Amino acid sequence: MAKKIYISPSNQDGNTYATGKTNEMAQCDKIANATATALKRCGFDVKVGKSGDGMAVRCKESDAYGADIHMPIHTNAFNGKVTGGTRIFCYSSSKENKAPAEAVLKTLGAISPGTADSVTVNAGLYEVNMPKATTVYVECEFHDT
Repeated sequence: MAKKIYISPSNQDGNTYATGKTNEMAQCDKIANATATALKRCGFDVKVGKSGDGMAVRCKESDAYGADIHMPIHTNAFNGKVTGGTRIFCYSSSKENKAPAEAVLKTLGAISPGTADSVTVNAGLYEVNMPKATTVYVECEFHDT
């Protein structure tokens, strides 16, 4: 049976990009759909959250789906001058939680802007601590640069 991955793209349409007249939600919807296509091609069972839905809805849907991995996809911001790299958040430093995050970072960090890539334990994030599945919370680029 294929591993199930639930993708939860950002619903933050107020976070505008530095260029391109677009926003975080629009771009993360595109990233989520492209990610789903690639994961399905690799044999995973994938569900993408509906555009604009909130985190609570997404976490419940992920749980109902029986996801093995819950993957929020976001873009980051700092000061409009620094492109900081790919940031991945996970629930704990246990192998079960950190290994999937490190695997995503290894691949995504190599192709996304910035070089200060990291995996950080942050159980305080709603979409990290609420889903039953292991969470790989992705901040894949900085939208303010």
